[in-house]
Amino acid sequence: MGATSETIDRLRRPEYTGENRCLPCTVVNGVIALLLGGAAGFVWPAAGVGTVAVSAATIYLRGYLIPGTPELTRRYFPEWLLRAFGKETTVVQRRTPADEAGGSTTTGRDGSDSAADASDADDADRSDADDADRSAGDDADRDEIEALLRESGVVEDDPDADDIRLTREFRDAWWRRIRRFRGDRATAAERLGAVLELDPDDLGFEEGTRGDLVVTLGGDPISRWDSDAAFYADLAVEPTLREWLPDWEGLGDRRRTELIAGMRAFLESCPACDATLTQVENVRESCCSSDVVGVNVDCEACGARVFSGTYR
Repeated sequence: MGATSETIDRLRRPEYTGENRCLPCTVVNGVIALLLGGAAGFVWPAAGVGTVAVSAATIYLRGYLIPGTPELTRRYFPEWLLRAFGKETTVVQRRTPADEAGGSTTTGRDGSDSAADASDADDADRSDADDADRSAGDDADRDEIEALLRESGVVEDDPDADDIRLTREFRDAWWRRIRRFRGDRATAAERLGAVLELDPDDLGFEEGTRGDLVVTLGGDPISRWDSDAAFYADLAVEPTLREWLPDWEGLGDRRRTELIAGMRAFLESCPACDATLTQVENVRESCCSSDVVGVNVDCEACGARVFSGTYR
């Protein structure tokens, strides 16, 4: 009994079984096992049963039947199929602070944030076709946006890190607007009304159940931000980018939305209280896709969530 147990333990792959078992890998190998069993059973029924039994035991102990399955699913499974099995690979396109600088909060590449923006309360509902196409164009899109920001004087190389940061001129212009909006809610409502093409008198502001900021129209929620700080940052950066980027309208709604929210990744101080921001990263490993790093940028002083996103 002891020898049998030791043999099973040697065969077992804990990194691919138990709570680490990958459903896509299991499904793919299960189908292969059934096909092999069917082929063997066509010649001799008992062989078919034996093949399925041995294959099932192998999958149970090792997580997969075919060597290299994790790499195969990572390489050939489309993102929409991985997502159907709960294996989402990425949520946003902007790289966040400490992407390459090992903790620097001056990072920022093209992407988006989990909080809703002024034009759409939930832009996460995109078609599977869009999701599948997006990964192929992400790198090119990031490079194009970064080049545009550089050429327009919005960002520059960070001499203290292998990364980029806001130029002093753009940062000062952005912060002037942040302070004006946070000090006068009526002015903030007027600006938001102009962006949404709504009467600012019809807009309301409420605190959500998780400390988020909810914007209402006639009492009905129409948009929300993770915090007041995120709201002030987005509201202030939109007109600032409009002034600095020569073809702001030409970027299109989606890219403008992602850029507005993603600019928060550059912030070092809280837009609500000026305290220093803290960044926390959590890495989620997956055998079927690239590791996903979740990034939260928070203010410990006032509890505001300023940025929340992921990158690969």
